[in-house]
Amino acid sequence: MAMKGILMLACALALVGCNKAETDKANRPNAPFGLAKGDLIPDIQIGSTPDAKGYAVMREVPKPEAPFTSYAVIVRENIGICQVTAVSGNFAVSNENAVRGRLAQAGQAIQAKYGSPTGFIDSCDNKDKSKGAGLCKPSLWAQAIARGVRQYAFIWGSPAKPLNADIKQIRLEARTNEVMEPYIRADYVFTNEDACTPPAPKKQ
Repeated sequence: MAMKGILMLACALALVGCNKAETDKANRPNAPFGLAKGDLIPDIQIGSTPDAKGYAVMREVPKPEAPFTSYAVIVRENIGICQVTAVSGNFAVSNENAVRGRLAQAGQAIQAKYGSPTGFIDSCDNKDKSKGAGLCKPSLWAQAIARGVRQYAFIWGSPAKPLNADIKQIRLEARTNEVMEPYIRADYVFTNEDACTPPAPKKQ
């Protein structure tokens, strides 16, 4: 009976230890959604084998955060994670100001961790007629976002001036899906990004 009690206590302590380890992992600094620069494939919950570019959809993340519902990474076997991408669900809005509001709301949580954004893009450039003419009209905001003519984005850091030792840049932007429903996308690019990028083929 005493042995059974000892075994039960050992199992309980092991469970507490595992839970603490998971909590510590989720709360690491510079680890968006609990995913840090250099985390290796065996240590993360990917739901698909990385493709040729290292892109893999996550099955789950240690620390999901609203408004995001889906997550992906760029990861290499011997380098680990180089980028984390999160996307929100689609939402229904009637105008571009509502999209700006959703984007700003999503940006507040990032600002609380990393300070004020270093850049903000709110522009419409319709010079490239191949993307469609007249898309800068306010009523065509969804089509303009889909074509890459209109941009709404907050940016933290840059390739020339990384945000910190681990994160090169964060980009939070509005996107639209194939039926013109908007959603929010966040890209966290780590400072080991160059190591994840395959070298360009040499010219013969």
